[in-house]
Amino acid sequence: MANVDRSIWADEYALIVAAVAINGQVGADSTVWNTATVNASYDFEAGAIGVDSNKYGLQLTNHPTFDPGQNIINQRKALGTSYRRAGTGYEFQQGTRLPTTTWEFDVTKKNIVPFLWTLFQKGLSEGAASVYLKTFTAYTETTGADCEAYLALLRKMSGENTDSHVIGGAICRSLTLSVTEGEPLKASAEMIGYNMVTDFDFNAGSSIIEYDTTAPLLWQNATVEIEDTAVNIPGFSLTISNNAVPKFYDSPHPLKYVLGDLTAEGTISVPWGQATKGGNTEFDRFVAGTESYLEIYWGNETPSADGDFKIYLNMKYTGAANVGDDEILTELPFIAVCDSANSEPSATSSLLLYSGESVNRSIP
Repeated sequence: MANVDRSIWADEYALIVAAVAINGQVGADSTVWNTATVNASYDFEAGAIGVDSNKYGLQLTNHPTFDPGQNIINQRKALGTSYRRAGTGYEFQQGTRLPTTTWEFDVTKKNIVPFLWTLFQKGLSEGAASVYLKTFTAYTETTGADCEAYLALLRKMSGENTDSHVIGGAICRSLTLSVTEGEPLKASAEMIGYNMVTDFDFNAGSSIIEYDTTAPLLWQNATVEIEDTAVNIPGFSLTISNNAVPKFYDSPHPLKYVLGDLTAEGTISVPWGQATKGGNTEFDRFVAGTESYLEIYWGNETPSADGDFKIYLNMKYTGAANVGDDEILTELPFIAVCDSANSEPSATSSLLLYSGESVNRSIP
């Protein structure tokens, strides 16, 4: 079949998950990840992102590109010419490859879990019974810096040709959660992968992408507390990164990822007129160098039920400024820090996230 014109609205995106971590690290084996791997190792039919059977599509709010991440070695050589030379062995060579893409979406209790899973790695645990509460916290010396890659990212370019794009052996390296008044909680996930192919045939796996209909988490339904005191704030932004480093060794593709420091930083703004926490309260806390802790949750404050979602962090303000075009706000950038004297969120972690969703993802 000849190629036909394609508009950006026709693209669809999906996330599928390997039954086990590919090679314990990334890729199909030590040398290659290709189209055949998608059909052989990834699960299309059994609720691949942990939602209802066959529904593995993601309703993205952006139209992301898949960057193959091909490094071109460009080295001028003494060839007796004023012009550059192409061809084998001359001035341009294909180097290492690290595919990347950034996916943006409205957060639900279900769709956020695979991204948090590959972001927090062995810092994730799953509870039993019908809720299967997921707890995400910092990986430690005990859990180690091992990084497992379960994800394949799909961009459907057509339903008939072998021309769709797939990034395999993917993990989330950085995730930003943010929200503003009247909006749903939004996520922006920076993804990196082992390799990318452009010849995937959807008919070989599943030609129909279906979507889960779980409602996004609306800001108007959230509760916010600073040091156990309820506050009303216009929104927040939080960026979490595992700072994973790809290791190529003697391969053109990464053979594994090594986790770096788990970092989290963001911004909140407190209205000047907010009771207890307004005025100069948090401004003075910054000047005094005193830590604080923040809770943002949907559902129960102590997560226990299907649909509960919670962000819980100990924060150190890195600045304070009174800003605003209408209402005066105290803008407070922060970093997440661990304070062993403070049990909020815990004595051994600066950050905790919880998601209650009635899907058993069989997480160890």
